Amino acid sequence: MDAAWGGAGSKSRRRPRRHPPRVAAVHEGAVQPKSVFRSAIGGALLSRAMQSVLARELEGKGSRLMARHMFRRVPIPDFAQYELPDGTELNIGPDRYRVSELLFQSARVSQFPGLEGDPLLAGRQLLSWPALVKTAVDACDAEVRREYWSSIVIGGGTSLLPNSRERLERELTALAPGGVRAKVNAPVNPAEKRFATWIGGSILASLPSFQQCWLSRAEYDEYGAGLIHRKGVL
Repeated sequence: MDAAWGGAGSKSRRRPRRHPPRVAAVHEGAVQPKSVFRSAIGGALLSRAMQSVLARELEGKGSRLMARHMFRRVPIPDFAQYELPDGTELNIGPDRYRVSELLFQSARVSQFPGLEGDPLLAGRQLLSWPALVKTAVDACDAEVRREYWSSIVIGGGTSLLPNSRERLERELTALAPGGVRAKVNAPVNPAEKRFATWIGGSILASLPSFQQCWLSRAEYDEYGAGLIHRKGVL
């Protein structure tokens, strides 16, 4: 859906979100099934990490809802303090950067007490953003990989983190084959960046060619919702 926001052609799309994120290569509007990969490193895990920080500051009383709300404020440049409903002020300081660094250095999960045993990680790979994208591109046919490296699209709430696009582009360029420069695209408007998947979905659904991807009631009854993945839409 992010690829639809970014326009037609071949894209490698990356969707950070509260739920485990996924990356997939898209060619002419169709997802390439062999390029779909998931990682536990996403918004939900970062909220858990922030909760771990709160538990330390509040002697174990930090709630998941509070952690999620605080993490949403991390993109604000001058955000260093957070006031609780009872008037207590927390100095977040460097922890806000330490939490978001998980996106690029997944091994740092061990620095947050209790996070390694979190059910969110059960059976899931701990791939950083750059590693996740590279894994997807490497799974594609060799002759089209260069095109994917130059057409990466990101969107979702976690992509609102300051300089995340630039950081991802720099690290992917370092991982790309010699002579290949990675290009990461993202909406400039924060609202469009956060809801890029929904915007792309609306664009995709409005295309006449998308009708061939529709599921009929009979198909749904026979195969279930999983058929949508076999049709290469999601």
